[in-house]
Amino acid sequence: MEIMMTAIKEKLRRKELYIIAGIAVAVLMLLTSDNSSLSINGKIITDYENVVVVFLTVTHFVCCVLAVVLSVGTIRNEYERKTSHLVWIRGISQLKYHGQLACANVVVSLGAQSVFFLILSGYCIKEGHVNALLYLVPAFFLMGLSTSIISLFTSVISIKLPGFVTGVLSAILLIAGVFHSLLNLLVQTNDGIGQKVFRFLLRILPDLNENAQMAAKVILGKPISFHSICVSVLTIYIISWGIFVFRRKEA
Repeated sequence: MEIMMTAIKEKLRRKELYIIAGIAVAVLMLLTSDNSSLSINGKIITDYENVVVVFLTVTHFVCCVLAVVLSVGTIRNEYERKTSHLVWIRGISQLKYHGQLACANVVVSLGAQSVFFLILSGYCIKEGHVNALLYLVPAFFLMGLSTSIISLFTSVISIKLPGFVTGVLSAILLIAGVFHSLLNLLVQTNDGIGQKVFRFLLRILPDLNENAQMAAKVILGKPISFHSICVSVLTIYIISWGIFVFRRKEA
């Protein structure tokens, strides 16, 4: 736990976290304010249900981006600073070392997500939907599945790959997951070998956007499907095995 807590404290000092989160919080507070002028197809969105859906959609994307930013350099930086050798001297295994660093990434990413949910809770109270506060916790964990997948994937591949490659692959997973439905629609309208390749990739990559949709449905008291939840949990389980498989030669 000491390794994880140290990594968490270090991440809380990073400027990127506060810059991105600050911009996102400002945008989301504007969205939920009485002066909001958000419109879709020329129609201004002010009703509670649509604002919640848009809020969670934006939050979902921002939190996934934050998960990449916060996770991409954690393990690599430890090795570049030679901090890892201090760990090996104490007899701590790579599995435990990498596992705790990856957990730190997930915890901080979820912590950033909690800030956005605090804003959403304030909006629910302001609109008189106090009962919705009871559903914010399960909604938080539903959206947290996406955040955890992105953070964990970035952490695991960073054990073996350079930072740039890790960032690119994580961005591909993020874009394919968050915009899964849109990309799938675009693929259906094209032919050729490229279309088959993209269709295959979309088939094996998780539809992270479903988690945001399920979170919105939970808050709005609508029925949900457990398919995306099961897929996300399975994805986290599969990615976690990378911590057992990947090793660094420096150790």
